[in-house]
Amino acid sequence: MRVIGLMSGTSYDAIEAAAADITVEGDALVLRPLGAVSLPYPDDVRGRISAALPPAAVTMEDVCRLDTAVGQAFAQAAVHAVGALCP
Repeated sequence: MRVIGLMSGTSYDAIEAAAADITVEGDALVLRPLGAVSLPYPDDVRGRISAALPPAAVTMEDVCRLDTAVGQAFAQAAVHAVGALCP
């Protein structure tokens, strides 16, 4: 099975993506790393994250829209990682 792991730290500057193949060999799970990439957040998303941090006043609509934008950035990072790291 091929897996892509994604994370973003508290600096909200980039999304880290790692790819690996996982196989079962007997009773063991074997992980074979394929590589990792760091992809900067799009400028507009990074700006929106910054604008939503305390002590900023944000609405639930702002949070929902930002959540969607961050999710889309993660999806783009996953697609990029598959293309860049997976043979």
